[in-house]
Amino acid sequence: MIDRIYNGVLDLNLKDIMIKAIIFDFNGTMIFDQEILEKSWTLFLKNLIHRKPTDEEFSNYIHGRNIEESIHYFLGDDVENINTLKLEKEKIYRDFCKADKENYKLVDGLPEFLDDLKMKNYVCAIATASGLDNISFHYENLKLYKWFDWNNIIYNDYSFKGKPSPEIYEKCIQNLNLKKDECIVFEDSISGIIAAKNAGVYKVVAINKNKMLPCEKADNIISDYKNAIKILE
Repeated sequence: MIDRIYNGVLDLNLKDIMIKAIIFDFNGTMIFDQEILEKSWTLFLKNLIHRKPTDEEFSNYIHGRNIEESIHYFLGDDVENINTLKLEKEKIYRDFCKADKENYKLVDGLPEFLDDLKMKNYVCAIATASGLDNISFHYENLKLYKWFDWNNIIYNDYSFKGKPSPEIYEKCIQNLNLKKDECIVFEDSISGIIAAKNAGVYKVVAINKNKMLPCEKADNIISDYKNAIKILE
């Protein structure tokens, strides 16, 4: 099967298969919040490690990873009061989201893409490393309830290993009562792409806003969702 990109439009050759579900990562995939996320981590860690995380650390130990694993990386496995630290970090993140009215929004073309998926009776799901408080915040503020049944959202409840382990996608597919090759995943992080590939889904589409992400493990690459509906034609 050959995949192509025509004028930035994704062609996944779906005519010969039966795709039933589209699964989205959230941060960096449905909203471009990388700057907000990095600002919140920088502020949170400022008085704890007295430096800003490096680009490599953001890529490998923050983006796509669950918060507990990230905190352990920076502060050690024996860090005390980790629950308090998690609450503090996530409050900083949500405060930045509320203050950044220009950038805190769904990615261009995504609402229209979700409308089309809903009209065509595709199941839409989310598999995110975000915790309950954050995904609840986004669910209400971004009106995700228009497209996503809350029961189709898998968030970080610490019952499974974080990305790049495939467990979050395996849990999502099981929750949907579907087969892995009936699902397409949209991801933005290296750890998330690896997780989805290892879960055995039919395709992994990388959303790569600034073309800075090494996406060689993804099947296809898009920069926004303006023409994403073409994957279903």
